[in-house]
Amino acid sequence: MKRVIVFVSLIFLCANIFCKEIIRDDMIGKNNRFEINETFYFIEFINESEFTFYYPYGGYNGKNLHYTLKNNKLTLISENGKPFDDDKMNKLLFPKGNKTVLIYEENSDDFWCKELFRNENICLRNFKNNTEVGSKCSLDGTKVIKHNGREFVLANENLRLREKPDLKAATGTFNYQSYFGTAESLLTGKYTYKGYKVNSFTDYPLLLKGMTVKYEAVTVDQQTIDGITAPWYRIVLEDNREEGAWPQRYWVFGGYLSEIDDPKNPEYEKQLIQSSVEKGILVKQ
Repeated sequence: MKRVIVFVSLIFLCANIFCKEIIRDDMIGKNNRFEINETFYFIEFINESEFTFYYPYGGYNGKNLHYTLKNNKLTLISENGKPFDDDKMNKLLFPKGNKTVLIYEENSDDFWCKELFRNENICLRNFKNNTEVGSKCSLDGTKVIKHNGREFVLANENLRLREKPDLKAATGTFNYQSYFGTAESLLTGKYTYKGYKVNSFTDYPLLLKGMTVKYEAVTVDQQTIDGITAPWYRIVLEDNREEGAWPQRYWVFGGYLSEIDDPKNPEYEKQLIQSSVEKGILVKQ
């Protein structure tokens, strides 16, 4: 996912239960972040009727587009619905053709924050009021309980990585070469881990048995799979290199997970190495 630091966000003020009306002056001349499925774009409202997408490091994306703002309803308009070269992004930006409507919802509970502009695919956020840990909220359309992202789970079996909390959802992959590698591995090209060679074909669709990972959310609804009823967990996968890699987030079924307090337990590592050897990810030197 593309991530960039934003310096100025939209400011929306609420008094008691009534939201102050959003006016153009709140937006014009300010750098606003536009988030689509955790990918950030930046939007600049130029005047009373025009906006454009820009890059924080300089430059603009194509010609100016039009917008309207009335009764706290923001409508973004594109002449052809394709401001970007990436068709996937265009469909997210303008899912119904050449317009997308964003409505302010004062009492919206979202995983990232409570107050936001949004439609089904797009959120224009101010990040002012964060959703509290432990509260029920929505994460990409799924009802979840938010966690702090610092708690750990242990995989008791090899578990398929899913893009959504559903057995029919697309499968994701994780690069175990980077996970087992180090900064030195990048320099030398020799990926080894505690007496094992790390194979290069290690983009793998599984959370391996014995692996300990952080999680940031648990689904409110539970599912019964293989006779086990449990929620799904949204896990955060990171590698072990000193400079790190951008975290990958997937869903795994909780029926084969254990919540743990001791992620560095050597017994877990033994299980992980065994699982990796069985899958051909690690090979004894």
